[in-house]
Amino acid sequence: MERLVNTVNADLLFRDSLKLSGDPRLAETQWEGLRPFLSDAAKKTDGLRFLFALLGNSRFLVERLIRFPDPATAVDALVSSRHLLKPKTDREMSEEFSSAYARRVPRDLASGQKLLRVFKYGEMTRIAARDLSGLAPHEEIGRELAALAAVATEGALKIAEDLVHDRDPAPFTVFALGKFGGEDLNFSSDIDILYVHGRPRSESGGRVVLEHYCRVSETVTRLLHDRTEDGFVFRVDLDLRPEGKSGVIVNSVDALASYYETSGAVWERAVLTKARPVAGDAELGRETLALLAPFVYPRHLDSSSIDGLKSMKSRINAEMNKTKGGGYHVKLGAGGIREIEFFVTAFQLIYGGKDPTLRERHTLTALSALRDRGLVPAEDAARLADAYVFLRRIENRLQMEDERQTHRLPTATEEKTALARRMGFADTAAFEEALTEKTGFVYSCFERLAS
Repeated sequence: MERLVNTVNADLLFRDSLKLSGDPRLAETQWEGLRPFLSDAAKKTDGLRFLFALLGNSRFLVERLIRFPDPATAVDALVSSRHLLKPKTDREMSEEFSSAYARRVPRDLASGQKLLRVFKYGEMTRIAARDLSGLAPHEEIGRELAALAAVATEGALKIAEDLVHDRDPAPFTVFALGKFGGEDLNFSSDIDILYVHGRPRSESGGRVVLEHYCRVSETVTRLLHDRTEDGFVFRVDLDLRPEGKSGVIVNSVDALASYYETSGAVWERAVLTKARPVAGDAELGRETLALLAPFVYPRHLDSSSIDGLKSMKSRINAEMNKTKGGGYHVKLGAGGIREIEFFVTAFQLIYGGKDPTLRERHTLTALSALRDRGLVPAEDAARLADAYVFLRRIENRLQMEDERQTHRLPTATEEKTALARRMGFADTAAFEEALTEKTGFVYSCFERLAS
């Protein structure tokens, strides 16, 4: 990337950036709000163009920059970050959170929530700037967001253990499921979580362990999920645990194994294809995954498993019918994200018991493995991957505007034009043509499967 010379005028650069903005009028307003916080040094950095990529494309992130405890420092940190052109590793992100934690150790729930939210919005602003600049592929963005969620979850667990006290009566781990487990999060995503504890370390007994980790799990959830004056970290969804909303918030590893062995449904196998430990005792995490592997990937499928796959497909069709009316739903609509995910997961469940190379958590990586094993034609795999990235980019553009968990395309003319511009299209017609072509192919693949 070419170097910017010191004499370049920041206002001229901003004017040039407007052609990439979804909403130029909003960008003008945001620039006027940010200019007072931009130091002379910041105006001379390469990273200035990444700041401009946010303008007119994300209302909430620009507002968050201005609302930081020290906005000028936050803006300088963004435009001078060495992690604009390249992703930040999990370790680097974890070390930065640990430093922030050491500087201001939380003494109560509120201070812990504030620490996590300031960290989250700083990282999310940088990741969004990378995405909107067009210099980072979708897979990198999804993995960085998942890494941010993992570091935040680990941080929340540390804070919760400090607040609850009497720590470590048994090993404890937090599993990520869904897109969180698959390291492919979006910008306003729920994080699906499963809390698990191991056997007691002493004679204290299972009841003491359960009560302790119920308090820890509830505190972790509040640290991440609650909306405060500083926003929220990630919405936590615990509904994928055994028994869903009616189940206990934390399960012992033995109870977990017993539940899946006796009552586990095919859709729960699908859920666990993406499970990975992200916080707590790593050894317990590995042991639990090994214990559950025969349930997730049986070597032989019986008729009930095939019926379960067909039932999953029927539920997806039913969800699709509920989305009719309004703009297209990129997640649940015909040819949408859910259909691609089902297509990939169905093959994994059918063949993964005999072929461990198919046990990939990331949807695109799993799709590549299916192609390499000859289970999906190379052209079909390429078109499905292209459609998946396209739809996920739409999802991100929709959600990074106002941090709303939305998947539906706008219907108002101005909003449709803004989305098309954010997606890199000259006009709405070209964008809609591309969308129709890609979703039509996905739908045809989905309909051929398990029919």
